Amino acid sequence: MNNLLKQKIDQALKTEPQKKALVSASGNLTWEELYFIAEKNSAVIQNVFDSSEYVPLLFLNPFQFTLAVYSVWFAGKIPVPLNPTAGKEELTNILGKLKTGKIISDFPDDRELFSDGNEAIPWDKLKEIKAEKSTVNSFSNTAVVIFTSGSTGVPKGVPISFSNLEANVNSILHTAKLTEADSWLASLPFFHIGGFAIIWRALALGSTLFLPDSFSSKEIIKTLKKFRPSVFSVVSTTLIELIDSVSPYENLKAIFAGGGPVKGELMKSAIDKGFPVFKVYGSTETVSMVTVLTPDDFSFAPESAGKPFDGIAIKIENPDADGVGEVCVKGRQITSGYLNDGGSSLTEDGFRGTGDLGYISKEGFLYIVGRKAEFIISGGENINLNKIKKALLELDEVQDAEAVGIPDRKWGEMLCAVVVPTAKINLDELKNALGKKLAKFEIPKKIIFTNEIPRTPLGKPKQAEIKKLFFK
Repeated sequence: MNNLLKQKIDQALKTEPQKKALVSASGNLTWEELYFIAEKNSAVIQNVFDSSEYVPLLFLNPFQFTLAVYSVWFAGKIPVPLNPTAGKEELTNILGKLKTGKIISDFPDDRELFSDGNEAIPWDKLKEIKAEKSTVNSFSNTAVVIFTSGSTGVPKGVPISFSNLEANVNSILHTAKLTEADSWLASLPFFHIGGFAIIWRALALGSTLFLPDSFSSKEIIKTLKKFRPSVFSVVSTTLIELIDSVSPYENLKAIFAGGGPVKGELMKSAIDKGFPVFKVYGSTETVSMVTVLTPDDFSFAPESAGKPFDGIAIKIENPDADGVGEVCVKGRQITSGYLNDGGSSLTEDGFRGTGDLGYISKEGFLYIVGRKAEFIISGGENINLNKIKKALLELDEVQDAEAVGIPDRKWGEMLCAVVVPTAKINLDELKNALGKKLAKFEIPKKIIFTNEIPRTPLGKPKQAEIKKLFFK
């Protein structure tokens, strides 16, 4: 067992072994019971995955998934949470990167998970496998490998160490005044770092972790009402539903809102109703949140991403005349590279580029204005894809939209858009409406109408899939 992991487990067992560690409608476990079951499962995992350091986990049930993670950790292996909605091609691709043909899953036996030659080991059958624990183990310092959303292409694996996770916990403790007496809710999918990190935060503090039966907004709100956790994380869509259906309660300390843009208007609505909302910004590579806009700071910079947490440094690389450049982050929780990449992606001074464009105000607040990938050069003109999307969404006839750049011999990159209409509108009418908001060169050369735009579970556009589906 990793030394840092062992230290946290030993502390929980020494302090309150009968305290609830995991609680859900599916069951609950004390720290002592969790230790016993994970230890027993680890013997099987060591033997079944003897030739692989990675153990892919494909689960629908959050409670069983969390128990599986502890079991993998106890085996000295590295858990790799997989998206349960991922397609056969994506799963097979990931297994190839991990160089393993096995996963542990709680899926029904009749689902075809991936290509022939791979094996899905049912979680409920694990206990039936006879195995003696190996006496030789190489315990990795890597706590988990999270695959990025793949919104711009093929997902990449990000190895995250126990030290990275611990640094993240330490960076947020002071801001939200968190202690072991607080309880946590697993409120985001575990195959995203924002969700997985919650498992470690609860362990790091020896706190109880409440788990919903699924990560739908309905189940999260149902679990909130039942268990009333002290701390949880949400994306904007869940926060909207939350403030309309749940009242603030006495022991609620912090709601971390992130996973994408959180508008100042939404945050104000939540704060006005008494919810302690902390807007946060981060990514898989930064191991979740690195900046925070606290309720106290909200009125000073409502649309900002806040200020860096303790232990985090931020700089703007190659700023333009307005101070806008790539946001670069430094700190102990920042990862150094990608799986099988063979090198570090950190600069000589230890900063990592996020791919986001932003600036820092004179008051020290970080503002995110877009992604480097959201800018294209078409016919010699710099075009902000976010600006085009925003203009489309401001039209009453448009429900959803995305703008993309397509390689083109004439334009270099041709500006195109995909639109989900709310009402009947022809192409000329749409372009005329955009002409009142945008410059002529900002009007998409091609606009495709569709019923749905491919997005990741967190709502980010799948740029590669959009280009392939609509602009072959």
